[in-house]
Amino acid sequence: MLAHLERHGNFLWGHAIPIPDQLGGGIRLVDRTNNILEGFFHTMKHGERRRSGRKNLAQDFQRLPPAAALAANVTRSDYVSIICGGSLDRLPQAFARLDARDRSRSLATLSPNGKQSCGVESASLNAMDRGLVRTKELERCVLAAAGCRA
Repeated sequence: MLAHLERHGNFLWGHAIPIPDQLGGGIRLVDRTNNILEGFFHTMKHGERRRSGRKNLAQDFQRLPPAAALAANVTRSDYVSIICGGSLDRLPQAFARLDARDRSRSLATLSPNGKQSCGVESASLNAMDRGLVRTKELERCVLAAAGCRA
């Protein structure tokens, strides 16, 4: 067992990352794998499957904003204590303060007609864009721009 640990020990645990002195110094231990994140995502998918009853969750997760995963933090008392000052009653004010300075640069800004003007996209096209991309009109425009005949 000791021989195995001597030979493979550096690869069995997380990585020690040295932090520069101007950033506080010391070391930070980083997980060797992303198992914790994968487990969290599995839990999110399981909950969504139970809620919706659907097997394929691609459409559901496309429509979720990226910050939806952070909602799970409100079940943690240390998070509530730090972010909300100890009480979930103060949650709306805490979140309003967090992005007050950056609201004008937000990806979720609203257009004058009250609809979302832009959003975060995943590797897959959203349903609205898929409808546009599959039209004959767009195909003609692309072929014309490329100098091909439609």
